[in-house]
Amino acid sequence: MDFKKIEWIFFVAFLGLNVFYLEVIKKRSVKKIM
Repeated sequence: MDFKKIEWIFFVAFLGLNVFYLEVIKKRSVKKIM
């Protein structure tokens, strides 16, 4: 069992989700300002 590989996959997926949510929040805030 390669636990480090599993942890790395979860870490990358978590970062990807954070970036995605930040982009959605930025687009919403820009729409509100405009």
